[in-house]
Amino acid sequence: MTSTQHQASVNHCDTLITNAFILDGTGNDGFMADVAISTGKIVFIGDAQDIHGQQVIDAQGHVLSPGFIDTHTHDDWALLETPAMPCKITQGVTTVVTGNCGISAAPFRPNPRLPDPFKLIPGMATHSFSSVQDYHQAIIEQAPAVNVRLLVGHTSLRAVVMRENIERPANSTEIEHMCHLLDLALQQGAAGLSSVLDYAAALAAE
Repeated sequence: MTSTQHQASVNHCDTLITNAFILDGTGNDGFMADVAISTGKIVFIGDAQDIHGQQVIDAQGHVLSPGFIDTHTHDDWALLETPAMPCKITQGVTTVVTGNCGISAAPFRPNPRLPDPFKLIPGMATHSFSSVQDYHQAIIEQAPAVNVRLLVGHTSLRAVVMRENIERPANSTEIEHMCHLLDLALQQGAAGLSSVLDYAAALAAE
């Protein structure tokens, strides 16, 4: 939406941001404008002198832009332990992609005998879930301050199916089981699969 694309009929809004220098993420030049927001959606961009906002924020001297997407995170457990997520929102990040590097909180079963990288990531022993559906429910209950897209970790699938006997190639039955778990995870809302083959837990994967 640009400064010339707006709803002229807007008279009231929940939040009115005035005097903002807007960078809209399209690559176009920035521009000065006001932004009206109601029920969580932008309803007006332009000169809002005739619009009354229940909350008014003067953005003079500041940039207003869409939230940033952090595509490579290991925030699977931070979202549950620190749902306010100040480490992200203070940097303008509003969406995180979790489950990177083949390691995801779901589906996963903790096992102290698993090799790295499992020991390197805090929270895996206390926040691990047998299904994406269970993880999704935990996210809903904690209501983190950022949006979440979960990737299913290939190494986590190996850990579920192969237990601690993970430093070898999977056999055909195990691979079939992993494929089934991945299909189920995608049906339950996972965004895709991630992998890293450098660690001992996945180095033997063909």
